[in-house]
Amino acid sequence: MTSRFIAFLLLLIAFSNGANAGAIDRIDPPNWWVGMENNTVELMLYGDSIANGEVSSSSDGVIVSRVTSGDSPNYLWVTLELDKALDAQTITLTLNLKSGEREAIEYPLLARASGSANREGFSAKDAVYLVMPDRFANGDSSNDSVAGLHEDADWQHPYGRHGGDLAGITKNLSYLESLGMTQLWMTPVLENNQKEGSYHGYAITDLYRVDPRLGSNDDYIALSKAASKRGIGVIHDFVPNHIGSEHPWMFDLPTRDWVNRDAEFSPTNHRRESHQDPYASD
Repeated sequence: MTSRFIAFLLLLIAFSNGANAGAIDRIDPPNWWVGMENNTVELMLYGDSIANGEVSSSSDGVIVSRVTSGDSPNYLWVTLELDKALDAQTITLTLNLKSGEREAIEYPLLARASGSANREGFSAKDAVYLVMPDRFANGDSSNDSVAGLHEDADWQHPYGRHGGDLAGITKNLSYLESLGMTQLWMTPVLENNQKEGSYHGYAITDLYRVDPRLGSNDDYIALSKAASKRGIGVIHDFVPNHIGSEHPWMFDLPTRDWVNRDAEFSPTNHRRESHQDPYASD
C-alpha cells in the first residue's frame, strides 16, 4: 500500500512539473484568423530558455511546419499551416523543452468579419484629414494617465501627452464630415510606452495593442464603424521598420542583427521640405 502511494505521489509531481511549466510569457501575434487567403502564420514565442524547445499541434487542421530559434535563448518562431476549412476555435499547441518540461499553449483563431476582404483603399479621389490623436480632442479624461505606463498627461509640457484619444475623434466625426473629408489618417495609435516624447505614436512598444491612453482595440473598431457610417474611411498608420527604445525586444534582441544600425550612431537631422508646387505663389 505504501509503495503504491509513493509511486502515485512521484507520478503526480512529475506531471505537475512537466505538463504546465508556464514557460511562455508572450505570443505575437496574440491571435490569428481562419479563412485568410494565406493559410500560414508565424508565431513568435517568448519565454525563459525556450529556444531549444519543440512545438507540436494536437488540433485537427493545424500543422506545425517549422520551428526556428535565434541568437537569444528566449525566443522561438513557430510556423503554422491552417486548413482552409478550419472553423474559428482555440487550438492547442504543446511546447516540449529538452529539460523535460512541457507546456500546453492555448491559441485563439478568430472568425473574420463578414466582407473583411472586400475593403476599398484610398486614392487621389479622397480628401484626407491627418490627425495626431493625442493633440486632437479629449473624449475620455479617465485614460489621460494610465498606471503601468511611463508618461502621465502633462498639458504644460510641449512634448508631453495632452490627453487626446480615440473617443475624442469619434465625438468629432461630424466636424470632419462637414469639411468634406472622406479619409481619416491618424498617426500610429499603438502603444508607445516611452519615458518621454511618446505623444506622436511613432515609437511603438507593442505592435498589437492600442495605447491605453488613447483607448482600446475595441474603441478603434468603434471609431472605424462610426466613421464608415459617415462615408469616411480610416487609414491605419503602421510602422514596421522601427520601434521604440522601450520595446521589449530592445532589452533582449531575438537575433544579433535584429536592429539594423551602423557601427557608429548618427542621429537624423530631421531636415524636412514641403512638396514643391510649380503653381505655388512666391
